[in-house]
Amino acid sequence: MGAQGAGADHGGEEYISLLHKDASEEVTEDGSVDIQGRPALKSKTGNSRAATIILGVELFESLAGFGISSNLPIYLRKVLRQGNASIAASGIVILTLSASLSALKPPSCEGVECPSATYVQKMVFFVGLYLVSFGSGCIKSSLLPLGADQFSDMDPKESVKKGSFFNWFYFTMSFGAFISSSVLVWIQENIGWGVGYGISAGFIALTIAMFVMGTPFYRLQKPGGSPLTRVWQVLIAAFRKIALPTPTDGKLLYEEESNSAGNTHLHLPHNDFRFLDKAAIKSDMDMEDGICRNPWRLCTITQVEELKLLLRLLPMWVTGIIYSAVYAQMYTVFIEQGSIMERNVGRFAVPPAMLYACEVLTVILWVPIYDTIVVSIARRFTGNPRGLSELQRMGIGRFLIILSMTVAALVEMKRLESSKEGKLTNIAWQLPQYFFIGVSEVFTYIGQLEFFYDQSPDSMRSVCTAMSLLTISLGNYFSSLIMAFVSWATTRGGGPGWIPDDLNEGHLDYFFWVLSGVSILNLVAYIACAKRYKLKRIAHDPIIYHGGEERIPLLHKEASEEVTGDGSVDIRGRPALKNRTGNSKAARVILAAELFESLAGSSISCNLTVYLTKVLRQGNASAAASINTWTGASYLTPILGALFADSYWGRYWTIFNFFFVYAMGLMILALSASLSSLGPAICGVECPSATNIQKTVSFFGLYLLAFGSGGISSSLVPFGADQFSDMDPKESLKKGSFFNWFSFTSNVGALISSTVLVWVQENVGWGVGYGISTGFIALAIATFIMGTPFYRLQRPEGSPLTRVWQVLVASFRKITLQTPADEKLLHEESKPGTSHHHLSHTDDFRFLDKAAIVSDMDMEEGIYRNPWRLCTVTQVEELKLLLRLLPVMVTGIIYSGVYAQMFTVFVEQGSIMQRNVGSFIVPPATLYSFEVLTAILCIPIYDTIIVAVGRKFTGNPRGFTELQRMGIGRFLIILSMIAAALVEMKRLESNRTGRLMNIAWQLPQYFLIGVSEVFTCIGQMEFFYDQSPDSMKSVCTAMALLTISLGNYFSSLTVTFVNWATTRGGDAGWIPDDLNQGHLDYFFWVLAGVSTLNLVVYIACAKKYKLKKLAHDPQVQSDVNK
Repeated sequence: MGAQGAGADHGGEEYISLLHKDASEEVTEDGSVDIQGRPALKSKTGNSRAATIILGVELFESLAGFGISSNLPIYLRKVLRQGNASIAASGIVILTLSASLSALKPPSCEGVECPSATYVQKMVFFVGLYLVSFGSGCIKSSLLPLGADQFSDMDPKESVKKGSFFNWFYFTMSFGAFISSSVLVWIQENIGWGVGYGISAGFIALTIAMFVMGTPFYRLQKPGGSPLTRVWQVLIAAFRKIALPTPTDGKLLYEEESNSAGNTHLHLPHNDFRFLDKAAIKSDMDMEDGICRNPWRLCTITQVEELKLLLRLLPMWVTGIIYSAVYAQMYTVFIEQGSIMERNVGRFAVPPAMLYACEVLTVILWVPIYDTIVVSIARRFTGNPRGLSELQRMGIGRFLIILSMTVAALVEMKRLESSKEGKLTNIAWQLPQYFFIGVSEVFTYIGQLEFFYDQSPDSMRSVCTAMSLLTISLGNYFSSLIMAFVSWATTRGGGPGWIPDDLNEGHLDYFFWVLSGVSILNLVAYIACAKRYKLKRIAHDPIIYHGGEERIPLLHKEASEEVTGDGSVDIRGRPALKNRTGNSKAARVILAAELFESLAGSSISCNLTVYLTKVLRQGNASAAASINTWTGASYLTPILGALFADSYWGRYWTIFNFFFVYAMGLMILALSASLSSLGPAICGVECPSATNIQKTVSFFGLYLLAFGSGGISSSLVPFGADQFSDMDPKESLKKGSFFNWFSFTSNVGALISSTVLVWVQENVGWGVGYGISTGFIALAIATFIMGTPFYRLQRPEGSPLTRVWQVLVASFRKITLQTPADEKLLHEESKPGTSHHHLSHTDDFRFLDKAAIVSDMDMEEGIYRNPWRLCTVTQVEELKLLLRLLPVMVTGIIYSGVYAQMFTVFVEQGSIMQRNVGSFIVPPATLYSFEVLTAILCIPIYDTIIVAVGRKFTGNPRGFTELQRMGIGRFLIILSMIAAALVEMKRLESNRTGRLMNIAWQLPQYFLIGVSEVFTCIGQMEFFYDQSPDSMKSVCTAMALLTISLGNYFSSLTVTFVNWATTRGGDAGWIPDDLNQGHLDYFFWVLAGVSTLNLVVYIACAKKYKLKKLAHDPQVQSDVNK
């Protein structure tokens, strides 16, 4: 491995040291300087480090500003008491300093009279507001180009990062806007406008501090004088030479050799705006002793082309203004429309401005979706490595805003119709129009920012960025003009008009239809301009272009970078590079996605009994049956997801698709818990159960959730393990640790979810609790998608079940043939490009070797013909691996059956014990959190201390083999059952004396079962992954999860049998409803005995187990063999 690859593998000190590598201190070559005016060093300035600081600055600036702008109509109407039409005309402005002082606000309402603000109060408010608007505008015009300036176009790798910077700048801005427009909006309306605006002021202070902190790392571009001066020089010089003919050869026009500002020379002139080329004609009056004398008479080609660039941008700019005018309705009439709709979701009243947060959330989710998925799909159709050019991207955005206005019109028509019937339309109907406008924003505004930056002259980056932002400002003024005209035109006859103060008397739907028509005309004009647009080109450089397609070849430049060597590919199907993909970087993203997924799902499963009995009002027996069935389905669906992953989609796309199924299930569940029409009627004398339709909706959501969760769980673990190559010893060691930390992350999420979210569900509201879970799954999806560029993917190679059946069929077809003693006579093939390793031949299950015997019928002209007659040794060994796993899997089922008692009889045992700890009553199910906490604490202890101690005794670098680890776990669960039995004996004895035993006595059994889980469940996941065939990683991971499902069924079978056997004589049995009359301790002793037998069988199987070996490579074997 080269030095670069080695540094990338260590992810710590080695990588950081590269940032300070002083190899001849290479400068950027683009004319940039540091804060002290010296040429900027590539290794010490700019790049991702400086850009990250700038993104942090933008985050805090967004947090400061967007909570103001998104809720400004409410402030103007409720505090300054303006009417609807004057709100829209005020435009989008940001901050006020008068919210806290009573002297600067209107007096309080007296009865029905609410006086408006005085002129002085309005003046103070708007002076502060426009001062901040002025400051914000100046920042935005420079912050984005400053961030882009941190990446040099002279460096191919940095040039690639620059294209992505625009997406992530907008993502950061939108993320800040989302937090600000939800949390700060709530504070403004519920705590105080002064408090909300004060928090915004605090964020601005943080913005300033962070920006100053990054100063040593910035690359700065020296200003090259006033860009307007350069423009006027071209115009005046061209008019001065109006009589001169323009030469046909562009090389005769004037250009300077050097460039003091570091600006690049533009390409020889285009054929448009030929009149301006006269400014670069060299005449005798322009030269004296070979020195250019007067820039107002002679300009360079670059200067002329800069003006041409600005002229070409103008039509695109105008269509952007019209787009922004339509987009601005989200801040005005959208909010006014929402303010007279039904805003209650459960007990929570949704502020109408808060739906802006949904638009921002759409942007946050769609930026990474666009950057990975949309680009990948579009590339197949356009052939453009970026998927879409900036012009195409902006065009799609202009089309989507038409859909948003159309939807808004249809919603308003429905609202007016409902209003006439005396009913209110729920504000949730507005979500589609916010969604469309959010997706439209991702396509239009990010594309526009990058387009104006890329197409601008080097000396006018900030000016052109400001032009892009100016479309928003002028769009707001144009929106005010449209609003004023519509109000004037529709009220001339004395009618209320389309947009009166009481929208129920108007026709806001007509206004939306007009905006939809204007957007259609704007799109037609845009397409015409885009077709004729000529992209910027740089002189003497055929590769580094700035217009979209031309710059893209840089994306594929790979200077001798080492690939993984295990057949993995990146998201684009290219061989995965070791230093750019996989390893700890990708694994951390996957762990974060698992954390959010666990936060979303654990609270559903652990508190489902309460939901079914208290909300849907099922009986105890019915609820128990429903939960058992649902739990079984949750652990059976991984098999289906695994088949999709290994056969067709691959693990990445399986996770991606099932995440959305998961999210859909949670949304349905949240709606069923929030909407009164989807829940049982309120209790009167009796409490009616849920109707069949209500149950159907709830269970449809639950089973969608189970289906999605199963598809994810069977693929996420092996997908994370795929990020570490077995061909690299260092990565192979990290893979073993990944399984520990995956379980740790899952348990942390489960602990938080099963405590905090369970409390929210029962004390705040089920709809709120399930809504928070839905938010977590949205974060899981966003996190997973964000990591897409870093993932290593394994290509699926057909159904693993087909490969298994081929071996069985081929073996039976050759049942009469003699298996050769020399294994080299069996068939094996070398398949270039495959990600699968060849497996070594083993001597067990010899009958299956017949499938690899080469007979005369299998050959025709030296070509193997039929895979159902002749299989490879690797294919045969894959089936043998599955057969060897089965006994281990069976002992895992029995282990899971015993482990499942923690969720049932442990809880029942705790429910009749003394549960007071001080003044707090401990719910018996809460002790499950102690088991989770035990697992969370033991995982890092195992990964550091136990492994180190075990290594000294076993000589194994991992401390214990996976087989040894699972054996220890199976032993510990015996101790847990013994502890439970002893506690129950003591409890029964105490009960006979009239005393209650404290629930804290249960802690040892929970502790032992938690430590057992760390040894068994994590070891089992790693074992099934390592010992599985390469083509069946997901299937075998699903087999490991299937032990849990079948263990639950085995547990139910055991309980049923014990109840039947112990109640036959009319006795109460061991597990009656009143445990004081039974003998739960006997049941625990039986489970201890079953676990002991299971351990004996497991040890026998483990001793005979033959580990997976790779052919022709004694070094690269399964980790358990080390």
